[in-house]
Amino acid sequence: MAMFSPEEFLRLLRETAELNRDTARLLHDQAEVAHRRTRRNMLRSGRPDPGEPPWRPVNPNFRTYAGFREWMLALEYSLLREQKPNKTNICALGSDSVKTVNRAMEHFGLSLKCWPPSSWPEHMPSSGGHALLAVGVLLSVFISLDYLSDGKLNGVINWCHFFGGHLVLRG
Repeated sequence: MAMFSPEEFLRLLRETAELNRDTARLLHDQAEVAHRRTRRNMLRSGRPDPGEPPWRPVNPNFRTYAGFREWMLALEYSLLREQKPNKTNICALGSDSVKTVNRAMEHFGLSLKCWPPSSWPEHMPSSGGHALLAVGVLLSVFISLDYLSDGKLNGVINWCHFFGGHLVLRG
């Protein structure tokens, strides 16, 4: 013997679904209000806005450059010969999206056009700070030697005269 008729059961099911929907809307609205209050209180107190947290990948292999490179190389080498090594095909083999791979590439200083993973350098690319430092050191040594040689800063003029005499201009 059934407790409810099919019509009554459907009616109760609809009412339950509507109540759940209304509850979800209320919880969402309360969360929005709490978020706005927290943000407003932080701004009033003078504390800096934390903004978005830094990107942190879920895949533990993506947390270091070596792990990211090895993971992507393994996926690239597991492709079938007739498949192209594009991001979509490689990401289909793993659990990560193209967007996640792009974020990791940017995080590790790789150009998004630098593809496939077999073309990546073995060590993480530097930001170019070492070359800039070397140029700065050489320039300061050059200026110091120029000043110490004759007490004047005329080294650029002397270099232009020296090299200018050896250049042949063709018109």
